[in-house]
Amino acid sequence: MTPTSPDSNPKTAIGIKKPRMETIPSSSLVALGVQMGHGADKYGAFNWRDEAVSISTYIGAMRRHIAAYADGEDLDVDSPYGSTHVAAIMACAAILIDAREFGNLKDDRPLPAPTGETIRFFEEHGSLPDRKAQVPQSEGPPPVYVCEHGYTEPHTPTIDGQECYPGLREALTVPGTVTDVPRPAMSQRYALYEDPLDG
Repeated sequence: MTPTSPDSNPKTAIGIKKPRMETIPSSSLVALGVQMGHGADKYGAFNWRDEAVSISTYIGAMRRHIAAYADGEDLDVDSPYGSTHVAAIMACAAILIDAREFGNLKDDRPLPAPTGETIRFFEEHGSLPDRKAQVPQSEGPPPVYVCEHGYTEPHTPTIDGQECYPGLREALTVPGTVTDVPRPAMSQRYALYEDPLDG
């Protein structure tokens, strides 16, 4: 949304296109200044520009302050200046922004998950999406499935009157029947299944 110019001065027309610093509440700047001053006394001013900082450190700090504030605690008891948890959250966010701009922010977040997508889905549908569990494929050639009798291809010989390979197919769905075993004669690894039809 483009702000409306409050006057016809050409300087105003240019100024309204820039970041609108005039919209920042002064009270929040005062609170942030108190908190940042506490941090400067404790760790050194702009220490994150001297040494890289990790995102996880500040996510943890913000979550702790949010938890305390959400449970009704306004003041940060660790602050000698009577600073608030909300100001501490602002300070963490300010450091993350500045460290990123300065190129001194280590991104140690976990692999991304579709959290935002899940929230938007819930807003639209009133329920969580039905995601199916997905197991990433392992690297390298796929294993060769063999039964305990050593057959590696579909076959029809019977063992004690039972078809062996169909028994193997059934074993694929039985938990706890899979074992990776080396076979010296082959370059690939085999997945060895116990035939449930044998006992």
